[in-house]
Amino acid sequence: MGKITENDKSIIQSLMKSWISQKNPETEVECPNSDKIAAYAFDELEPEETKFVEAHVINCSKCLTEVADLREIKASTEAAQENAP
Repeated sequence: MGKITENDKSIIQSLMKSWISQKNPETEVECPNSDKIAAYAFDELEPEETKFVEAHVINCSKCLTEVADLREIKASTEAAQENAP
């Protein structure tokens, strides 16, 4: 199975920085930064950090959408890498 490269992660994280502001306008709650959201989406956080981000994501539609989008990009990238000649 193909893996997402560090370059892929860097590109995705750069995109995330442009998509996520620090506060959710719906709730005025401070959102985790884009690096934390991306690391959560890629299952790269330590257990304690995962719990913190997960607790936020389940209550923040904006961050939940970003996690879903990142996971979709990851799956598409992995599928493309598997199908590459």
